[in-house]
Amino acid sequence: MTSGRGHNLVIAGYKFSYQRRTAGNKLRWQCSKQSKTGCKAAVHTIGGKIVSCNNCHNHPKPYQQRV
Repeated sequence: MTSGRGHNLVIAGYKFSYQRRTAGNKLRWQCSKQSKTGCKAAVHTIGGKIVSCNNCHNHPKPYQQRV
């Protein structure tokens, strides 16, 4: 997991955009392709650590992992 400047995460080659703060310090991130493809993939983080992850996408990986 890498966080970029601003409000983005890249996990396993997929980009997630910050959506909203939910209960307490939990942040919800949705797939950045959600508006174009209807992708339901989402991640919840607390304090920069992933607490839940639905990484099932309905589209191919847009980003390749850097080695």
